Amino acid sequence: MSVILVAHNDNIIEIVENFNNEDYFRMIVLYGKCEESLNGTCRKFNELYPNRRKLYRTKLKQIIENLKNQGQFNVKTKRPANITEDYETVLNVLLAVIESKDISIREIRSTFEIAQSASF
Repeated sequence: MSVILVAHNDNIIEIVENFNNEDYFRMIVLYGKCEESLNGTCRKFNELYPNRRKLYRTKLKQIIENLKNQGQFNVKTKRPANITEDYETVLNVLLAVIESKDISIREIRSTFEIAQSASF
């Protein structure tokens, strides 16, 4: 399962699943039904599937362009190997920043034992 951490203005953190193939299929069907309107498609998708990750115009545009140009919904890009996939550490760092907005990167690295080479 691939997830995204979303921080809201009121400091509530939510874990949202990434789009899956069924979501992409629904988007394309809605895109056709909404006469290829990005805004209309996003609005309808978000109304019909409120418990799914929120769809924004820029994301839908990227998905459509990837499908047209690459023949797939989500073009995989190489990312640096040093980005953490330890969701617990990521969540703890986010909570520390929310609690103390003055915390430095040095303090975060020390507190959570994050290597100097790790990306933030």
